[in-house]
Amino acid sequence: MVHMNKCSIAIRWSIFILNCLVWLGGSVMLGLGIWVTTQDTEYKHLAGNLYVTIGYIVLSSFVFIIGFMGACGILLLKETVLRVYFALMLVLLLAELGVAIYLYVEKDKIQDHITTNWNNTSDEARIIIQNEFECCGLKPVTLEHKSSSDKSCFVNKDTTKERLKDCYTHLMDWIKTNHVILATCSVIVAALQMLILGGTCRLISEIESGDRFVKRTRVVPFNNQQNAPRQSHVQQTNPQQAAASNVQQNHSEDSEDGSRSSRIERKNWAKVNPKYNAVFSLLD
Repeated sequence: MVHMNKCSIAIRWSIFILNCLVWLGGSVMLGLGIWVTTQDTEYKHLAGNLYVTIGYIVLSSFVFIIGFMGACGILLLKETVLRVYFALMLVLLLAELGVAIYLYVEKDKIQDHITTNWNNTSDEARIIIQNEFECCGLKPVTLEHKSSSDKSCFVNKDTTKERLKDCYTHLMDWIKTNHVILATCSVIVAALQMLILGGTCRLISEIESGDRFVKRTRVVPFNNQQNAPRQSHVQQTNPQQAAASNVQQNHSEDSEDGSRSSRIERKNWAKVNPKYNAVFSLLD
């Protein structure tokens, strides 16, 4: 049993709630990925890119495992589970930091990556993206793609009207419009992850200190020497010495616990502590 103060208890249940939310989010992500991949829906074409699909499912599974291990470790206060959870959360935080640094360094090549993936995507997937985001292909528009001539490329889906803005420009405009919200959400998520790591370290320290306290604690047995039978250490060499030792033993019993008759009478109403026997011997 780990004894924690109010602050540690508050940290424990706060982290438990956050991990339950992470676990739920990972479950939704994993279930959505499996549903899109296996079911015959219009969104199945989005799973045409094998690497993207595998990466999404791996990420969803990783988030699910982190949330599950964190919730179980904090609920059961298992040191080993919490250590594994701490390592996984640290790996996730470092991976997010690495992705952010990579995107910042390679920001000039982002458009090339998007263009390459866009050209390798099926027409059905491109049409779905154009319908959802109200955009049309990438600049320059490739008329070889069936999606570039689809009605989703035009205003109000009317081929007689003007074309919509290309998807890359639309994406960049959306990021510029919502960059404050995106940056705030990123900072909040990173701060929560760091708080979770710090709280997990504190819980592990509490568990370790509790284990050390239990190991150092020793149970002191009850001293039963007063009730142990008295043993005479006098070596009886002849009957006279034996009689003298018996008289001495009886005298010591009377002087320590009082006379036999008084002891019998006292047992009828109470058990007297041996340290009060001297008082009762005077009364007798």
